[in-house]
Amino acid sequence: MRLPSLSFAALCLSVGLAPAQSITTLYAGGNSGTTTWTNQFDVTVLSPNGLVIVAFDVNCENTRAGGVGSPFTLDVWVTQVGGTYVGNEINANAWTHVATGSGVSGPIGTPTRVDVSDFVLAPGSYGMALEYNGTAMAYTNGNGANQTYSNADVRLDLGASTTGRFGAPVYSPRVWNGTLYYFAGTAFFLPFGEGCAGSAGRPTLAAGAGSRPALGGSFTVDIGNLPGIGVPVLVAIGYSNTMWGGNPLPFDLGVLGMTGCRLYVAPEVAVPTASPTTTASLTVNIPNIPLLAGRQLQYQAFVVEPGINPLSLIVSNAGTAWLGN
Repeated sequence: MRLPSLSFAALCLSVGLAPAQSITTLYAGGNSGTTTWTNQFDVTVLSPNGLVIVAFDVNCENTRAGGVGSPFTLDVWVTQVGGTYVGNEINANAWTHVATGSGVSGPIGTPTRVDVSDFVLAPGSYGMALEYNGTAMAYTNGNGANQTYSNADVRLDLGASTTGRFGAPVYSPRVWNGTLYYFAGTAFFLPFGEGCAGSAGRPTLAAGAGSRPALGGSFTVDIGNLPGIGVPVLVAIGYSNTMWGGNPLPFDLGVLGMTGCRLYVAPEVAVPTASPTTTASLTVNIPNIPLLAGRQLQYQAFVVEPGINPLSLIVSNAGTAWLGN
């Protein structure tokens, strides 16, 4: 099903700036530090317009603190522009706290998503320290060849770890395991959260093959793993994934009878579609309006399955679409 351009543009114009691309190091592990330790590395912003940082994936080591499924927080510290972590590993005065996010620890060797409060890095170099609280961090010993990662927007030079927040001893070289997510102007879709199980498992929501939310084009999301052919699906689209009617998101839908389901998106519109197979699709036309660049929309699907719970509804994971070029 296709959502008209005009209604989509009206919704887009009310949303805010958010980041969208990524750079990944590795998830090899091999070493670990417990809760309150930091990984430190240098970030060089190459994009001439700077970057907006929104999220990280991290590698959690689940035997030294917490465990799989344990909640934790990630605190982000940076030096001033032109700075570096080198020589400042235990100098607390060199660091400024810029963001905090929360996550739930996944298995070691796999990405664990942490959405952090957005912050801006202007062009230039910075030291960055990621402080893990409530989980342990898995990281890798540096060998020279595994310490630099770059693309057209950003370069990462890794790094060290400290015992506690800016505490001694310092271990170096050490390679942070993870992914940094940012916005630098290119259209991007990033899934997050997880659906709740129906008879066929958890419905999935993802960008259609080769589809991006680019200005002047169309963008398709696919809702898969549905419990049958012709199943009614309602796709909620909104611009917030933090608050819904005064309630923080995600919101536990168990209070409405949907046990194990979470609402991740504050719906502004809800678009019905149906599944010709066990996958449904929704396509939106994105106007070529420059003011929309950098805006974000949140997606989540509601799937009808009679009798699965008192409301006969299950949900997919959610996803954020960042509009760009």
